[in-house]
Amino acid sequence: MNNKLTSPLFLLVLAVLFFALVVLNNQFLGSVRLDLTENKVFSLSDGSKQIISELDEPVNLYFFFSDKASKGMTGLRNYATRVESLLEEFNKAAKGKIKLHYVDPEPFSEAEDQASQFGLTAATIGAAGEAVYLGLAATNAFDDQKTIAFFDPQQESFLEYEISKLIYQLSDPQPVKVTLLTDLAMTGGQNPMTGRFDPAWTFLTQLEQLYEVEKLDSKAQTLPADSDVLILVHPKNLSDSLLFEIDQYAMRGGKLLVFVDPHNESDQMAMMAGGANSSNLSRLFDAWGVSFNDAEVLLDAMAGLDIRVANGDVARHFGFVGLGPEQLDRDDVTTASLEVINGASFGVFEQ
Repeated sequence: MNNKLTSPLFLLVLAVLFFALVVLNNQFLGSVRLDLTENKVFSLSDGSKQIISELDEPVNLYFFFSDKASKGMTGLRNYATRVESLLEEFNKAAKGKIKLHYVDPEPFSEAEDQASQFGLTAATIGAAGEAVYLGLAATNAFDDQKTIAFFDPQQESFLEYEISKLIYQLSDPQPVKVTLLTDLAMTGGQNPMTGRFDPAWTFLTQLEQLYEVEKLDSKAQTLPADSDVLILVHPKNLSDSLLFEIDQYAMRGGKLLVFVDPHNESDQMAMMAGGANSSNLSRLFDAWGVSFNDAEVLLDAMAGLDIRVANGDVARHFGFVGLGPEQLDRDDVTTASLEVINGASFGVFEQ
């Protein structure tokens, strides 16, 4: 071995160099972080960054985690670390607009009373039945408050979304007005096929959590003048005046979502009446340079799903299609985090 590598002077130089690098790192690179995980689980999406950038007033986040009570619960503690790391990313990106607080609500403490006041839920975990908190409470300058009662590890894929939604709701945003035009029974009610009462569609209940939603049916003649977003779901039998309103809304640069279907199994009223259960906006699509065939559905032998048929056997159905990572756009925030979309009797658009 070279004696120079073990000499006291060489070791002293190494120590000084190491100390200098640590100081430089803390001084100039303290805010720089590199996410090497496969799915960038410690990086914020562009949508979250935009929500943070639009904060006008500070938001307080209170992360409640039963650190002492969860000793030995490795899986839960690992997930708590995951949540904490993501909250730190929000805190760093906010540059002072988010104030992050850590609270360990031990039994019979003021912190536990605070958790109860926020409405957080303790889960009973372990052989001894320990009450463990793993939730988030948030307040803004107007004393409004929102909570995530408990972070469920099985819902990890929605973790960033839930935190971003909570911050957005406290940012005092201008209300987004959504007009939903459909004849489908999205609001729930008595099912004409079964006689039972169905709940509202999950899509609608989540939409109403964030936005002001006004619902119209195909009998409407005009659209609300202040619509920020117009959603058409399975539109059929729209009047000329309403088609003109939709076209003018789109031509003015309005935000428009259209869902049409060549064979909609959820259109039970049409099926009961023996009528067509397809939908189209051919007059508008033609004018916009879009082609949609409401008489044909997509068949795919490679992406077809295995289903159980009438005789009990399992067979591949070319009309029941599963779209995997190779078919999904990873650069679009709508589909970037999805692993698969399964559906039946898809329609096809062409330019």
